Amino acid sequence: GLRGIMDAANMISSGFVYNEDQPVVIVVAGVEKMTECRLNKIFERDYCSAAHEAVSLEAMAMGYTAEQTSDRFEISEDELNALALRENANVRKAIQQGWFKEEIIPIEVDGNTVDQDPRPGELTAEEIAARKKYFFRHPKKGGKLTQYTSSQMSDGSASIVLCNKAALEAYSWAPMARFVGGAIGTVDARYMGEGLIAAFENYLKTQGYVKGSELDVEGWLRDYKKLELNTAFAAVPLALMKKHGVPADIVNVAGGATTPIGHPLGATGVRLSVTLLHLLARFNEQFGYAGACVGEGQGGGVGFENLFR
Repeated sequence: GLRGIMDAANMISSGFVYNEDQPVVIVVAGVEKMTECRLNKIFERDYCSAAHEAVSLEAMAMGYTAEQTSDRFEISEDELNALALRENANVRKAIQQGWFKEEIIPIEVDGNTVDQDPRPGELTAEEIAARKKYFFRHPKKGGKLTQYTSSQMSDGSASIVLCNKAALEAYSWAPMARFVGGAIGTVDARYMGEGLIAAFENYLKTQGYVKGSELDVEGWLRDYKKLELNTAFAAVPLALMKKHGVPADIVNVAGGATTPIGHPLGATGVRLSVTLLHLLARFNEQFGYAGACVGEGQGGGVGFENLFR
């Protein structure tokens, strides 16, 4: 989804595909039905580490790579749980206050109008302690990730419309935001989730947030006040936040993938962007960033400027 947004923007702005005087409208859409997925032994407790040792990298599930990232960045199980608790509190607040109604097209189901996701119950530290299961590595071998700190199996779809100035004039549209730019990054597949960091760092470079040979994260944070970072696993955004000092109160303020919003794979990149645009408008912030890791060691991110201020 994130790459689709970048590709659409490049098609519109490059001049190789369309003339700038020609109205151009591109819809980027994503959909995923995770309830059709068939889970197998690769998701069972401690299978991943044993398979990796016996077979090689190809047997390593993404959850196991997140376990390794939690080790590399010294992220504790308590920190992972705290992120899940925070995302649960944020999504409960967002749904209670109707934030998502502005970005969800209502549908009729059995005579009832559905215009929001169901509000989950309150998650507590006591519930996590009582019911947690370690899926990717046994706790005696250092396992930390559980069902509470992993993305949920949710169905979903999302779409976003990109166009050029000629289309705005031709159709008398008021743009919600300006696409600032995008970046991708790659890392060792054994640390898949860190692709989020690689893409983030490349985005800062492409947007000029550098001081000498160092990234100017402080300067970037003065401009960017809302971040949607996909919580494929809780270790993924936490690694970026710890490495670059990104405060928790600007990340996933309407909840994340550890909640029932989940991570419908094909829809997530677009969904992150749609939520981000509405958050920028709601909080009257100028710039925002949406990023995600991608399987096999990839990552991507896009930035937007709010025009509803």
